[in-house]
Amino acid sequence: DLHSFPTRRSSDLNLSAQRRGYLIPNDISVVGFDNIQLSSLISPSLTTVAQPIEAISHQIIDLIIKRISTSDVIKASRIVLKTSLIIRESSGMCKKGGIR
Repeated sequence: DLHSFPTRRSSDLNLSAQRRGYLIPNDISVVGFDNIQLSSLISPSLTTVAQPIEAISHQIIDLIIKRISTSDVIKASRIVLKTSLIIRESSGMCKKGGIR
């Protein structure tokens, strides 16, 4: 199983696993989701999914403006924005018997 957490939580998981004797990424691969500066500062540096913060902000502003400028009900819609995977030291092939 692969679970992605916000970077701060992934950092805690990383530290907890190391304290229990697991080697990252040999035994466990850890991936965060938000690519804050902490991702590159912890050891091992955290593989993370970078969210397009500027594009998200623009979408939010556009939705707020639409909501303010009309009294009509705005239909729910799905907005899909491209993310990118930033591969760092915390992920890789787990050795046989490791946790994925």
